[in-house]
Amino acid sequence: MALLAAFFFTSILFSFLCSILEAVLLSITPAYVGIQQQRQSRIADDLVRFKDDIDRPLAAILTLNTIAHTVGAIGVGSQAAEIFGESIL
Repeated sequence: MALLAAFFFTSILFSFLCSILEAVLLSITPAYVGIQQQRQSRIADDLVRFKDDIDRPLAAILTLNTIAHTVGAIGVGSQAAEIFGESIL
């Protein structure tokens, strides 16, 4: 039962983190990037690269999210079948 919960919560945690990362990436404004460049912040160059080609970091985040869901579903389904029996599924 612990392994079932571990698969479930790990999958949910990764999904949550991916959603937060996606929201942060999409909510960064060009003005914020410009301010960071003026301040010569270490993150400014990364922000410019991310915003110039936003499809690449979004694809990486969504791919990780999909993998987390798939592995979580496989793990939870496998553990549920082992614990409750396949007849209940």
